[in-house]
Amino acid sequence: MNNSPDNINKLENLAHFLVLQRFPAEVPTEAGIKECLAQARILTPVTDEECDKVLKLLYAHLQVTMEIGVAVVDESTYKPWLNERKQDITFYYWDRYRKYLERSKNWNGVVIETLGRVSDEILDLLGNPANETSWQRCGLIMGDVQSGKTANYATLCNKAMDAGYRVLIILAGTQENLRRQTQERLDLELVGLDSQLILDRVGRKLPVGVGRIDGNHFVATFTSKNNDFDQKLLNNLNMRITTCLEPVVFVIKKQKHRLTYLEKWLRIYNAGPDGKIDSPMLLIDDEADNASVNTKDDDDPTTINECIRKLLILFKRASYVGVTATPYANIFINPDNEKEMLGNDLFPRDFIYSLAPPTNYIGNTAIFGDESSHEYVVQDIGDDAEHTIPIKHGSQFNVEDLPESLYTALNYFVLINVIRDIRGPIHSHRSMLVNISRFTNVQSQTRNIIHAWIERIKSAAINFGSLEPQEAMRNSSIKSLYDTWQAFHLSLLCEKDWSTVQQHWLCYAVNRLTVVEVNQRTSSAILDYDAYKDNGFRVIAVGGNSLTRGLTLEGLCVSYFYRNSQAYDTLLQMGRWFGYRIGYEDLCRVWMTDEARECYSHITKATNELRDEIYSMRYYGMTPREFGLKVRSSPGSTERMVSKLLITARNKMRHATDYIHTVSVSAELLETPKIIIDTDRIIGNFNLAKQFVAYLEATHKKADDSVFHSTHNVWVDVPREKVASFIRSYIADPLYLHFQTDGLADFIAQANHLESWDIALPEGDTKEEYCITNKTVIKRQERSVDISPNKKSIRINGAKLRVGSRPCTRYGLDNSIVEEITQRRKQNKQQVPDKDFLMKPDRKPLLLIHFINIKPHTNLEKPERVEDRTLVVQVMDRLNGKKACVVALSVGFPLATKDNTMYVKYKINLVQQELLLEAATEAQNADD
Repeated sequence: MNNSPDNINKLENLAHFLVLQRFPAEVPTEAGIKECLAQARILTPVTDEECDKVLKLLYAHLQVTMEIGVAVVDESTYKPWLNERKQDITFYYWDRYRKYLERSKNWNGVVIETLGRVSDEILDLLGNPANETSWQRCGLIMGDVQSGKTANYATLCNKAMDAGYRVLIILAGTQENLRRQTQERLDLELVGLDSQLILDRVGRKLPVGVGRIDGNHFVATFTSKNNDFDQKLLNNLNMRITTCLEPVVFVIKKQKHRLTYLEKWLRIYNAGPDGKIDSPMLLIDDEADNASVNTKDDDDPTTINECIRKLLILFKRASYVGVTATPYANIFINPDNEKEMLGNDLFPRDFIYSLAPPTNYIGNTAIFGDESSHEYVVQDIGDDAEHTIPIKHGSQFNVEDLPESLYTALNYFVLINVIRDIRGPIHSHRSMLVNISRFTNVQSQTRNIIHAWIERIKSAAINFGSLEPQEAMRNSSIKSLYDTWQAFHLSLLCEKDWSTVQQHWLCYAVNRLTVVEVNQRTSSAILDYDAYKDNGFRVIAVGGNSLTRGLTLEGLCVSYFYRNSQAYDTLLQMGRWFGYRIGYEDLCRVWMTDEARECYSHITKATNELRDEIYSMRYYGMTPREFGLKVRSSPGSTERMVSKLLITARNKMRHATDYIHTVSVSAELLETPKIIIDTDRIIGNFNLAKQFVAYLEATHKKADDSVFHSTHNVWVDVPREKVASFIRSYIADPLYLHFQTDGLADFIAQANHLESWDIALPEGDTKEEYCITNKTVIKRQERSVDISPNKKSIRINGAKLRVGSRPCTRYGLDNSIVEEITQRRKQNKQQVPDKDFLMKPDRKPLLLIHFINIKPHTNLEKPERVEDRTLVVQVMDRLNGKKACVVALSVGFPLATKDNTMYVKYKINLVQQELLLEAATEAQNADD
């Protein structure tokens, strides 16, 4: 196996350095990268194949951009200070961190420059450490799961220290493995020393990370990789923040005793005669929606919430910054809650800052969004999983075997290690996540079965790998690997045939594979990637809730996710597969159930809506407090924001007779992507639509040529009563909460601001023209459909649940307006979302009637989906026999003003609630 990783790394580092010298603050051109690589190659002997690998890596690292985020600020409390002080600040810590990002992380100058600008904006929103009067600031940073939030707050911390902050307290989640990982990361990016060696009795100083860039100053760390806050250790070493010449950092868990001990130690050994500490303090609350939020009565806060507030009021000058990807709980904190002995609650009263991830980030929108670019990542877990390990099981469940789909995922991970070896670098970390239960007993059994399986694979590779493929495949393990190789067409991804892979690469790839169990019962060092930095850690991590929050699995490329949590924030945090996969993003796969995929689609829409809401807040000049109060006072606001995922658990609503579900209709598009599997009802909707079109022809005029349309079938000025009557008569899926016809029709009929409507019939690309009436002829749209998990409905566009082609909301607008909005998005290299065309305050509401020819979705081609495919084909045949088709609706509402109603209420009875979902109550902070 010919591979020279040292030469490849040297070439990449040298070429990267040359590119940054030539393009310090702009995105390098392809030609420029090639020229710098050619110069670097003169000094580094590599083959043409290795040079091509380096070129691809350079493109991936260097042709990345990042936008500035958006902040919502309470201007009444905000006093800008940073620009005035900048000329007097020596940015020592930031400068060495910037160099570390360039040299060790291979970040390009554009992203680093943007990161610096973002941190400047956030730092300026904090308190001015040079201001010696008492002050407190409280804000929130909203990022994406696995998007680099740590790098953002590490930058903020470095600049804060330069500006004069003396004490940094980092609350790193609730579990020790995450705290340890955060400490290791901050040792490299903030402290500059190996923290464990500092706190041993010898007190050795070993420079790491930024400390190797510049070792003139180090940050004093009062915690280490192996030691959370330990007052006895600090006292024995006579360590005090008041005597340290350098800034001081604590990295601690959000755990009652640790926080209590820290507050007590700070108060007793570091406070002045007045009981206060006068050093400026910055508290970073990572995963701020987890444990920090007060979930009890305002007069009796939860312990963690109380501890954090005590820490804040202990310092005369303190800034609190919550950091999270799921900020819903933080926004629901009461902004008016204050206690004399605890101070204000942790509502982000001063600012909310929404980060924008770099362009190479693969997040929930890329995988589960309407226009997902990485839909191929998701693989379906079939029914075999339920038969092997039921989604609902107890802590004492006996695991006799694993689902066949998990064996396929394991085979795939083995083969991906081969491909990544071939691509290089050969010593990179590779991880697989297996999350199938919250119970440690079940996790342990699963880990043992996988370990035994891996040992069989290793034995097969040693004993049979070198044989000719036909003979080797007499071994069941080799045959299973070959079948997976063929099924995923992996020859196309690595440009090697199976014979070469089996005989020359397989044995090396599997030899270092290991399986670990990650939960409260195992050591926090079980995922110590740093210990394997020379040769790479190839690990299959089996766990549950310990794998869900903040923990980073280095080189994660395969995930098997079989969980039933329906809480939106829990599901998002479980998505460890989001992030950056430079050089192997095309290899990544995630196995999950079809129902989980549908849930992630809902979550993606809810999260994007929240981001849009933050942009709207900035546009209207709203403060965080105004937004928080608005959300809290809005009826059903929780349900509105997260759709069916936050329906109250059955045990909390057993005395209720009805459930009120509230949906926002301000600049929103509501659709009917679920169609009941009942041919008579589908035909009934089809006939209803034909009758309505005939009414429009007879009584209303069509739009003239000045109005944008790709179809001539656009009618204007249709009264709301007719629209409401049509929607009320349409039979929608009663289990789809976003579109309940009776409630929606009632809302439209009573909404004075929705008096006059535009109605359009979007057309497709089919050649055949279809006569709806004698006057109206269209080309029907074509959509792929599959069957919902409950087998009761057809889903248009599968788990994406999308009817119209984006942006279908352009109908009814003048051509010039459409062109203006489209060009603005194109300049930023963005697709135009539906909301853009609904944001025009003076536009009319819009009803789209879609006439659709359906066909089986590609995910129904799998053997285990034969029954679902048959159902779809049967519906198609019946509709063709009646010369009918599926009719779906899209209803677009314009941006509501303050005087307009923004929400439609749907009343759902208990029978429907039982059908919608079953309660799934899980412990979120610990494995059982």
